[in-house]
Amino acid sequence: MTTRRGLALLLALACVVVVLAAAAATLSALAATQRTVLVTTIDDRLDDLLAGGEALAASWLAQHSAQAVLPPEGGPRVVASEDIVTTTGEGCLYVACYDTLAAAPIDVAAGQLRTALPGRWLSLTIPPPPVGGWPVDTLERLPIPDGLRRFPAVTTSATQVWAESGAVPALSVVRAPALAAVPSLVEVLAIPGDGRININTASDSLLREAYRLLALGEVDQLIERRRRLLFTDATTRPGEVVNQRPNLTPNRPPITLVDSSDQWSALVVARWNGARRSRWVVFAGNPPTQRIVQRHDADQ
Repeated sequence: MTTRRGLALLLALACVVVVLAAAAATLSALAATQRTVLVTTIDDRLDDLLAGGEALAASWLAQHSAQAVLPPEGGPRVVASEDIVTTTGEGCLYVACYDTLAAAPIDVAAGQLRTALPGRWLSLTIPPPPVGGWPVDTLERLPIPDGLRRFPAVTTSATQVWAESGAVPALSVVRAPALAAVPSLVEVLAIPGDGRININTASDSLLREAYRLLALGEVDQLIERRRRLLFTDATTRPGEVVNQRPNLTPNRPPITLVDSSDQWSALVVARWNGARRSRWVVFAGNPPTQRIVQRHDADQ
């Protein structure tokens, strides 16, 4: 009798172990499925935010790029900086537009405009232009000094909080923008560069050096107009007429001062439920033919 009871207990215990093992496997599979669904949902939301950010950048450029004016201290035009709160999660979207022609053209920056590169960027090694021109991946392949960024960082905190009805009240949060202490590669070097510099978007230091090399008049009046965010037309700029390439001689650099740009980029940063992705989007042309020609992973 004792033996039979022992066998029965062993069989019962074995059944319990089998059931528990099956339950554990089921729970493990369920947890893995939930993690997959969660990751997929987050990735989808990040994709949506990035696509929306590109659309916002394109819309701003379509309306304002022809006569855009940026402060002489440098930095971008922040198009959107939004916190988003919903019943399913929290995130944010940041979009900032940068004028490629606000930077030193790569060919000239290797020589006559070298001193216009700010601070630690003076140690940047710029190779000679390859036969056939700069390849499309130059931006990502060009070695940069340690501790410097290839792409910009976010320059301001959220300016607006959006919330679903019934979640939290929508709040307007006004915070002062904070420029990065050291600009990124794409802010100091135009790749590829064709010699053009936009007088309405380039930094104070780059404009002063360009004026000096071109032996133009005083640049202070232009800088003051920039501080007041006033557009300066080619025909009203003090000194020589812009949009006219100077003679290319050893003492005359291949620089053309222009008053608008057809080369812009946008930094789009998306966050959702702790995950983050950022993208550097390169636009070419002006509306109605403006188009995206490159996308880069800006998390570097």
